[in-house]
Amino acid sequence: MIDVHTHVVPPIDYRVGSDSRWPVVEVDEEGATVFIAHKAFRRVRTASFDMSVRMGEMEAMGVRAQVLSPMPELFSYWALPEEAAEACRRVNDWIVGCVTEHAGRFFGLGIVPMQDPELAAREVDRLAQAGLQGVMVGSNVEGRLLADEGFFPVFEAAESSEMAVFVHSFHPPQAPQLPRGPAGSAVSFPQEIAVGIGALIACGLPERLPRLRLGASHGGGGLVFTLGRLSHAWSQGGRLAEVLPEDPYAYASRIFYDTLLFRAESLRFLIEIAGASQVVVGSDYPFSSLQPGWPLHALLEELGPEGVSGIEEANALAFLGVRG
Repeated sequence: MIDVHTHVVPPIDYRVGSDSRWPVVEVDEEGATVFIAHKAFRRVRTASFDMSVRMGEMEAMGVRAQVLSPMPELFSYWALPEEAAEACRRVNDWIVGCVTEHAGRFFGLGIVPMQDPELAAREVDRLAQAGLQGVMVGSNVEGRLLADEGFFPVFEAAESSEMAVFVHSFHPPQAPQLPRGPAGSAVSFPQEIAVGIGALIACGLPERLPRLRLGASHGGGGLVFTLGRLSHAWSQGGRLAEVLPEDPYAYASRIFYDTLLFRAESLRFLIEIAGASQVVVGSDYPFSSLQPGWPLHALLEELGPEGVSGIEEANALAFLGVRG
């Protein structure tokens, strides 16, 4: 099994400038505490940065390989572009080191300074040369959706470099109004990814960049329920039909989605809409409750042998652009 949606917290120095919002990771015997703006943001387990511990847990979970991507809060979209670019490079180089040292056990997705698309595109190209398989981007950049035309050069660079782009739900502008903790993300993340990916389809990105390998976290969230209305709007003609020669459902079936939906019926519906070839394993490890003994195996078992054909490994390799 290849787990496409996992995170790491490199225990490195993130501070480029004097801004207090730079993360600080303090490692101890039981894991680490991540501080942001001098306040404890999250406790993380040792598996978040120790690959030997991580590989031991992978063995227990029946996971052959993982795709490493940074904790989303490390995007640093708030920072000055040049400083953010340097912070991204430090994170990315750490991931490159893990992927290189443990070839075959890990693949890697880097992060890029999306607040400056030109710098971001350069980092995409550099990471392609460094041996990573793609980049992870937030569903919004300081409130700007990825469908903003200004971000197009980043996606264009990814297609040109044959790099995958994994869109991860990120804290929405209304986050301060949501419940704190897991409840807030449980409410907002499925809607945030649906809006983010739906807008990318509606703006014509998959039509303009047909070779771009695009992935969506959290099973695309509510996207499967959005497509019906989007398809209806398309059928009425007008601007949307001019941008999209094909029905929006056709473009949605080109995107890859992880299994992070928690319910077999939700996963079945996603497969019905997007196709089994577009679904990859994703656990949010090590931040989710999916620890050794995780319920994902039971979830896949409910689909039956035919339902999981390709989901466990082949689809992930296709998304990453890696030959099996």
